[in-house]
Amino acid sequence: MKNLPISSKSKYKQTILKVDESIGYIGKKKSIALRSSYEIKAVKLLKQLFRIKKIVGFSSEEVIIPYISSKDNKPHKYFMDFMIETKDNIVLIEVKPFKKTQKPILRKNSTEKQIRNYHREMQEWILNYDKWNSTVKYCEDYNFKNPKKKMLFKIWTEKELNI
Repeated sequence: MKNLPISSKSKYKQTILKVDESIGYIGKKKSIALRSSYEIKAVKLLKQLFRIKKIVGFSSEEVIIPYISSKDNKPHKYFMDFMIETKDNIVLIEVKPFKKTQKPILRKNSTEKQIRNYHREMQEWILNYDKWNSTVKYCEDYNFKNPKKKMLFKIWTEKELNI
């Protein structure tokens, strides 16, 4: 299980949340790290879905997806933000700003700073693309072996989180 500390230098809002089954948490951890305001919003939504019985429960950073990075061609581990269990499905959830789900575009006549930003954004997009492709394959493998309960992969952005 991922046990990364909350970074005091992060530009994102972060917190540690104590969790238990009373809020729908079905994972093994007693507390979870929420590394962005989007993840904080996602947990609020998951708790609400549990209260109205739309989900059986959820866990955080407990599903690990192996993937090969295009950058170094080596195996790595991708810790899924959330896993949701419903009556019929298991849903793996990645929480990201919509902009980070889209391939960056380099515009003509870009400044040096814009070109540097483009290269940084492209590296991040390639990393995410590798992770997400591996997650789709992981779900396909799971579904082949477990036809009774489907595993799905979803990316929650501002739209799903009502931000």
